[in-house]
Amino acid sequence: MCSSEDEDFEDDDFSDLSIGSLLVDVLRRKPDLETELALCLDRETWVTPNWVHLSREVKVDEQVISDLEAYTDRSPTIRLFEHLKSMYESLTIQQLKQALSNIRRDDLSTLLEKKGFLNSEVVSREITSRNLDASSARFGCLDQLALELDGESLVLGNWHSLAQKLGVTFTSLKMLQEKSYSNRKATRRLFSYLYFDPLMTVEILVKALAKMKRDDVVQFFQESYYLDETGKFDG
Repeated sequence: MCSSEDEDFEDDDFSDLSIGSLLVDVLRRKPDLETELALCLDRETWVTPNWVHLSREVKVDEQVISDLEAYTDRSPTIRLFEHLKSMYESLTIQQLKQALSNIRRDDLSTLLEKKGFLNSEVVSREITSRNLDASSARFGCLDQLALELDGESLVLGNWHSLAQKLGVTFTSLKMLQEKSYSNRKATRRLFSYLYFDPLMTVEILVKALAKMKRDDVVQFFQESYYLDETGKFDG
């Protein structure tokens, strides 16, 4: 029975699905949608809205959100900068840029310059502050640094080599590493919860993402193979 249903879905042109379709119907027919959205929303961020903000926008119970937080994909770069804020409060932009250059990440030193950071400014006030103006060019800078430094490379420096250059101790490095990437797939677990909401539609989901100002994810729906210009799924 299951196998014959799967075969029918393979030949489906999805013409009966649209932005107004129930999310459960779309997920049954397009299970890869969860994976695609998880890539956009799973990561821990500093200011960029992620799966937690989406959960609140679609009115998920706070206790459920709290339970799902154990599965957040932790960012070692964000953890590093939180550590620097508490242990190296006077670290300057100049010192950070020098450390980035030492690990062959002049591209990120240039990013800081383009965003208008002054060498004499303090990292804890200008990058890891929670009170930055959302309209400022500096807003979201830490999230950009995390995207560049979280991964592993045989050539480019990452968060680990940056931490070493800044003098972070081996014990602290080990602690930061253990706190990162311990659990994943919070977004997929969120969708497992939303799967049973009889009123949740794709339109509600897209509107919530737009309200969060996650235009990149809204654009994913509009420009990928999921939705055509009429709001229909084009497969």
